[in-house]
Amino acid sequence: MKRARKNAIVLPLARFLLSERGAITTESIIVGAAILGTAIATMSQVHNGVEPLGVEVQTTLSNAQVATLGTLGTAPE
Repeated sequence: MKRARKNAIVLPLARFLLSERGAITTESIIVGAAILGTAIATMSQVHNGVEPLGVEVQTTLSNAQVATLGTLGTAPE
C-alpha cells in the first residue's frame, strides 16, 4: 500500500520534470526573477541619485528670498 502511494506522488512529479512544460515553467520563473532583480537594482540607483537632488532643492527653496511686488494692478510711481 505504501509503495503504491509513493508511486502516485513520484510518477506525476517525474513526468512533470521530464516534460517540456516543466522546462518552460522553470525558464519563466528564472526570467521573472531576473526582471525583478534588474528592477530592484535600477530603483536603488535612481533613489541614490534623486535623494541628494531633492535635498539640494529643499535647501535652495528654504533659503530663497521673496521679493515684494507691491499692489498688483497699479503702476509703479
